[in-house]
Amino acid sequence: MSAVHNSTASSLVLDSIDELNSFHSVADSTYMGKDHNALEPLSFSLPIVATDNWSGQFSSCPVYLETKRLNLIHEAASVGPIAQLM
Repeated sequence: MSAVHNSTASSLVLDSIDELNSFHSVADSTYMGKDHNALEPLSFSLPIVATDNWSGQFSSCPVYLETKRLNLIHEAASVGPIAQLM
């Protein structure tokens, strides 16, 4: 993973396994990719923004549906609303 350092940046994009909890512990919010586990960011009480239409074939789908029902996930259909919610 390469990093870009910018003292004025307000976002950090990660695509790694086993490192996200370290970043969730200091984050203000998280954008969660489709079909990922919502429990990780929720364990840090983070607001979550995600896209809709998750696949029922993944084990994360029931958790996603329940957190959506409880209004713990904010859904966005495109980049514009994602940026506004973050």
